[in-house]
Amino acid sequence: MSEFSRPGRASDRGMLFDHNATPIGLSRAPGGAPRFISKMGGPRRFSTARDACGKIADDGALPAAPRSGQPESRHPTHHGRRAMYQSDITQFLNQLKQQKPNLEAEQRKGRALLWDKQPIDLEERAEQKTSRVQQTPYSYYQNF
Repeated sequence: MSEFSRPGRASDRGMLFDHNATPIGLSRAPGGAPRFISKMGGPRRFSTARDACGKIADDGALPAAPRSGQPESRHPTHHGRRAMYQSDITQFLNQLKQQKPNLEAEQRKGRALLWDKQPIDLEERAEQKTSRVQQTPYSYYQNF
């Protein structure tokens, strides 16, 4: 026999009791009628989740009617992504490519990358490399 159960009336058999020999899950309301006590210790205000949501909706915190899902789309989805959907950045880049065909534009990881497609003059690049001034190496000194 468990420490939380006790022999008694037939209606008490199979019920759990706390250390005060009070049935767990029942308590007496001021009028003497038993009321349900939740496992967290406080009285339950609503018998079902729907009643609780209705009470919240009555208070004005939630709309009375539950929100329906997304509106039906004419376009088929693939893993929840609409095939015809284009983000604002993608639309902007496509329009930019049409206006300036000499501009290279990509989108990588949500970032728009733009650069001009200008031919590189290798002779000018070599001249820039040779005319560069050699920088003196920097060393860090510390006085103790």
